[in-house]
Amino acid sequence: MTRRLGLAAATMLVAITASGVGAQIRSSERGTVSQEIDGTVISVNYGRPQLRGRTPFPNMEKWGKVWTPGANWATTLEVNHPIKLDGQALAAGKYSVWFTPGETEWSLALYKNPKLFHMTPPKPAEMLLTIKKPATTSPSSEMLTFGFPAVDRTGAVLEFRWGTTSIPLRIDIEPSLKPGTLTPTQAAPYLGDYTMIMYGGKKDSTVATLAVSLKDGRLVATPSIPGLDFAIVTSPKPGVQYVAFLEKGEVKDIEVDSPLTWQLQSGRAVGFTIASIPPTEVWIRAVRK
Repeated sequence: MTRRLGLAAATMLVAITASGVGAQIRSSERGTVSQEIDGTVISVNYGRPQLRGRTPFPNMEKWGKVWTPGANWATTLEVNHPIKLDGQALAAGKYSVWFTPGETEWSLALYKNPKLFHMTPPKPAEMLLTIKKPATTSPSSEMLTFGFPAVDRTGAVLEFRWGTTSIPLRIDIEPSLKPGTLTPTQAAPYLGDYTMIMYGGKKDSTVATLAVSLKDGRLVATPSIPGLDFAIVTSPKPGVQYVAFLEKGEVKDIEVDSPLTWQLQSGRAVGFTIASIPPTEVWIRAVRK
């Protein structure tokens, strides 16, 4: 009899599992959004509840109540390098995220332990940092959403949206390469006119003249091809520099995957190459005239 009952129970368990009852999908699935800026990666992992005809604030989440912006396990913010979050310094690490909604002002707080359930928020005094923000109005979002609506070379905007509420947060990163300045004496070995050969994808080539000059403390290369001006910025590696594209005279992008290497004779530049890595493939070669 005991054996028959055991077999019957096992059969029932198989039937329940096969029917899908034991494998239901969460009503608020997890989502992840990330953005890389100059080697700094910002990631948010969060539960994504839906409105389903409800009003998020103050009906689902009350004014003045500490709440993780998501569902189930706490929303987390992770950064692999130090950043500034709305002007406040934040060390590299992974943190749980907590909001306190308000009718006129919200607060965002981070806590050192990323693995907390939404029903056990930390005490306000235990938070690592707190940011006060006014809520803004946005087009309605049925699903709770984090995103990066704006990204530039020095940072990004991380935005929380749910219903018609939006909370934008500015993130600033520390540049991995800071263009330095040169004195006229330091720049002198590189200044002058060059013949430049540009190699195309089909091994074809374009020949142009190139003038290297010193402007505002940095080397600027001006080819005879209009619109191709670029700055040459210093690399930590001796003898290696990088191409930095300019926009209205300001550095816009630095091509760290295409180093510029000078060829020197008796302390004076006789040419340079710009190559992509990996694989090493020269796409610009210049020789002093």
